[in-house]
Amino acid sequence: LAMIGFLGMLGVYFLVRSLRTHATLSRLVAIGEPDELVRRADVQIRGAQGAGRFVGRSPAPFHIYKAIGIWLRGDDAGAEAELARAAAARDGGRLSGVWRHLHDTTRLRILCLRGDAAAARSLWDTQLAGRLLGSPAVADLERREAEALLAWVEGDDTACAAQAGRLASDNRLAAAPRALYHLLAG
Repeated sequence: LAMIGFLGMLGVYFLVRSLRTHATLSRLVAIGEPDELVRRADVQIRGAQGAGRFVGRSPAPFHIYKAIGIWLRGDDAGAEAELARAAAARDGGRLSGVWRHLHDTTRLRILCLRGDAAAARSLWDTQLAGRLLGSPAVADLERREAEALLAWVEGDDTACAAQAGRLASDNRLAAAPRALYHLLAG
């Protein structure tokens, strides 16, 4: 009975540790801290490639976090290469559920801010528009973000300014994205 309790506590410890790691990385994304984000993601990638392979832990989510950090530094090509590593880190190159979605939304932002309107529109229409995740409010926020970025990259300044102006004052977004939409609103 004591052994079962010990194993249960060990399981809870590793669960909390994993949740704390993802919470820390998400916070670094939200506040726009690329250097620390890349450093911490690298530590997690090395850990997942080492002991993580014995417990089935994939480094793919941490490659996505690292790609976001690299993109926040302004290196679009490096971020896309890291996203490719994220897809390759999974068996058969397929990411699942939320991680596939985060991968694709990160790629959409990279394509938009790089100015590749055709690829961004194609990614939105074929991969993202039909599978927004989360509550209706979160899905609506994500749809509005994509519409603002797509309007900007496609040169529709009026639609971009209107959508970005609403997003710039939306307190559900962290400071870094709100600053971007404030800039796009003009």
